[in-house]
Amino acid sequence: MAKRKYSESDIKKALSDVDNQIEGMVDEFINRRKKAFVKAAQDLRNRIEKQTIEFTELLAEGKITPEIFEMLVKQSAAEAKIHILEQSVVSRAKFDELAQKVAIRVAKTLIPIVLGAL
Repeated sequence: MAKRKYSESDIKKALSDVDNQIEGMVDEFINRRKKAFVKAAQDLRNRIEKQTIEFTELLAEGKITPEIFEMLVKQSAAEAKIHILEQSVVSRAKFDELAQKVAIRVAKTLIPIVLGAL
């Protein structure tokens, strides 16, 4: 077995440099997701407001019963929950992409160190 020509400190130094790059990648990920969540929350609030006003007007005009009003409000809440869950699935997929980018960055950093030392 060939003796390695790189040291543990070489790897630690390289990974330390990667840490700084990872921090930038994470900051970018968080900022993008934050913008998406803020937009989704604003859209959701606007939709709930519009629906609630419509439901309230229908109730006040006697076009729906209090029971139907309650059912419509609950349905609106269920739709909101689905929308939030959709955002969480998107976030999970985006986080998986970030994890892949980090793994690739680590590999691309260490391969030249290890292979160059052989």
